[in-house]
Amino acid sequence: MASPVPLLFLLLLQPAPATTSRPLPPPPDPVVFVAPDKPTAIVLHLPGISGIMPVDRRMIRGLREGLESLPGSRPRIEAFDWPYYDKGLGALMNERANRALSHNVAAWITAAARARPDLPLYLTSHSGGGGVLLWALELLPTDITVDQVLFLAPAVSPTYDLSPALRHVRGNAYVFSSPADTVLKMTTAFGTIDRKFTTSAGVFGFVTPTTPPPADPNQYGKLVHRPYLGDYMKFDNLGDHIGSLEPAFSKSVLSALLTPAPSKIQSTQPGLPVSSTRPARP
Repeated sequence: MASPVPLLFLLLLQPAPATTSRPLPPPPDPVVFVAPDKPTAIVLHLPGISGIMPVDRRMIRGLREGLESLPGSRPRIEAFDWPYYDKGLGALMNERANRALSHNVAAWITAAARARPDLPLYLTSHSGGGGVLLWALELLPTDITVDQVLFLAPAVSPTYDLSPALRHVRGNAYVFSSPADTVLKMTTAFGTIDRKFTTSAGVFGFVTPTTPPPADPNQYGKLVHRPYLGDYMKFDNLGDHIGSLEPAFSKSVLSALLTPAPSKIQSTQPGLPVSSTRPARP
């Protein structure tokens, strides 16, 4: 299928307004895409710098179809339109505003976790949303953890220390990258969401930082890199900036990664072996 990458280039090239100290307008409420009466899991999504776009909606549709294909699975899926204040390049460049908004995202995650501590909690993000998600994870209370995290084409510097964020992840943090992502190669000129002028981690993945303070190797053990594979083309993922958002890809590949972490399985279903509580995958 045709890729709208040229449209993304036009979006990135729009003028960015000067950053001011004016307070941000109140953020919108999260958008609820799926709200079953008796959910069995919660999925929270952060889009890229353009906000919730049709590509995000299609990705969410694929996730829903993939998760609901499992017997008894009924996910609740929400998304937070974090760049509401200035969508596009302005959102990429305004680290002050984005770090402030990460407090709202952390509160959103915390509320979901405390409202239903019995349910697995999954976080997904695309592009610049990956940076906001990292900052939000860092801000979570010590007792709040999530099961799995997906970073799709993260517009974050590769050497950003993930240790503080990963402490709040019980399972794994999956990073989907592609050397064909020409949009993220442009962050050498426009900067990453954490304002480093380098190729983003969404191109070749994250690397363990070597500058002090040292990264926590135990936390980095949760990091799973998923570089682009040619086989992904059969799921309409061409390796471009939005390839990982294709509904066929999210249904077949991404949804398979959203499984309860062992600690959640054991805490919510005591007495059952871990293997017996994981739904079978085709």
